[in-house]
Amino acid sequence: ILVSLNFLDCIQLQQALSQATGFPYVDLTHIITDKKALSLLPLELMKYYKAVPFLFDNEMQIVSVAMADPEHILWADKIRKLIQD
Repeated sequence: ILVSLNFLDCIQLQQALSQATGFPYVDLTHIITDKKALSLLPLELMKYYKAVPFLFDNEMQIVSVAMADPEHILWADKIRKLIQD
């Protein structure tokens, strides 16, 4: 509603939600995604879960994933399991 009434744009809304939830805001248009990270989740699952693995830390063996709804715990757990396999 706030976006449709032009009180704020989509990015401002996402940034506000990021502050409220404690999940970091990631603008994927300004990030060069890591090919190894992208290869960890098939494209059809990225679309289904609205999630993009964008960074793989070789040293720590950690994958960073951007999600449209990071509070969807069931999806976050499913993605974690898919990536670990």
